Amino acid sequence: MSGFERSRFIDLSQSDCDEFTCGICLGILNNPIETKCCRKTYCKKCITTWINTNQLCPNDRRILKVNDLINPSLIVVNLLSKLKIKCNGCQK
Repeated sequence: MSGFERSRFIDLSQSDCDEFTCGICLGILNNPIETKCCRKTYCKKCITTWINTNQLCPNDRRILKVNDLINPSLIVVNLLSKLKIKCNGCQK
């Protein structure tokens, strides 16, 4: 699993959780990247692994190559950076 476990996030609403979920690993986006074809956002590790075995976009089934991945919009990056996450092994 490349994305973060949902349970690690503090005060994350269900709608925000749905918005920031990777469609492959179903975790919260980790190192997000977007597809050019349908503009869906996935964890970079998830989508590159997917492309290496499937070569089709998991959303719209168009041909997809690693070169077809683009950086997500700045708003996505900024919103993800504001999420509060518990560190592994502690209660803070």
